[in-house]
Amino acid sequence: MVAKRLKQLRLASSASQADIAHILNISRVAYSFYENGKRQPNLESLSLLADHYHVSVDYLMGRTDISSPAQELSAQENHLLAYFRASDNRGREAILALSNYEAKISSLIKTKTAVKKTPPK
Repeated sequence: MVAKRLKQLRLASSASQADIAHILNISRVAYSFYENGKRQPNLESLSLLADHYHVSVDYLMGRTDISSPAQELSAQENHLLAYFRASDNRGREAILALSNYEAKISSLIKTKTAVKKTPPK
């Protein structure tokens, strides 16, 4: 899976094997072994590649199909998640209902604002 993902990411970024080999400080031939599945990159190389492509190491290894690394939660988001997890079913349903209501209101406001910005014909 690593070989397939490395080749896909490199081609999508329009980089050459030599370009990526330079980042890893290895030869182009050594890098081509990674893409052909003849050798596996070490952890340091996987980390460099993940940073370069802005993906997770788990994505490179095929452990997940979600390419972007998880974002850290803010203190406020952690607090809300802890509150949600500590709630009973009724409390969770109330939180979700409020969230859905807020999303609908935000959508209506955005639509109304977009209509106002549309120039008359």
